[in-house]
Amino acid sequence: MITMRGGRYSSKKRPWKLVYNEEYQTKKEAIIRERQMKKWKSKKIIKKLISQKIMER
Repeated sequence: MITMRGGRYSSKKRPWKLVYNEEYQTKKEAIIRERQMKKWKSKKIIKKLISQKIMER
């Protein structure tokens, strides 16, 4: 059974704030990038990526 309530962990961690996003032409490109990012184990890499994106604004 599928509900629209979402996961238990994330539902308790509200409100969410979007701090980073990327846009792609196709869904396939976006999925490839998401998989790449999820393989990163270092929080330093992720924080650096987010800070670079904020500086671009």
